[in-house]
Amino acid sequence: MGLLILAWIVYGLMLREIYAAIFSDYPGIAVLGRWSVYGALFGTALVAIVSTTAGRRVSGLQNSLLPFVESAAHCFTFGFSLLILIILVVISRYPIHLQKNVLINAVLFGVVMFSEAGALIADLLTWRQHTGWINLAANLNTAVCFCIWSFLVSREGQTRVLRLHTRIDPRDEERLLGQLSIISSILIGAARK
Repeated sequence: MGLLILAWIVYGLMLREIYAAIFSDYPGIAVLGRWSVYGALFGTALVAIVSTTAGRRVSGLQNSLLPFVESAAHCFTFGFSLLILIILVVISRYPIHLQKNVLINAVLFGVVMFSEAGALIADLLTWRQHTGWINLAANLNTAVCFCIWSFLVSREGQTRVLRLHTRIDPRDEERLLGQLSIISSILIGAARK
């Protein structure tokens, strides 16, 4: 259980750093990120309650801490997955200039979070009959992502800036980046009230 709590802390710190690096030019969007996390956790609490109920039927451990830990794991996993999905959607929609390492971190962390969320769903759908194999597949995926990460992240990637939208009209790019600036300004104003 201690390792699970440590993993949640590490995942939260990773998301915070990825989010801060992507939106460093738009500080007001940090408010949106914070509220997205709250919304994701609230929305997934329902999923966690349903899965805990199903888990009790399967395992028969009504009096242990397992249902609480399982609910918390579902909340954090699905919440973090939703937040990384929001980040990836914004990256794909807006012509934000990103450091190569930040993009690598966001994509690989997204793969890790989606595989963990998928493992939880697969475990529930199979009524926990293949938990060992599902966990093994999720752990192998995480190990592969960390290996890929260790090869792709470099000192050069810290300074090399990538443009994801290379064929965008300069007027459209200016308009989209202006939208982000306006959203950031509105969110800064809303946070001060």
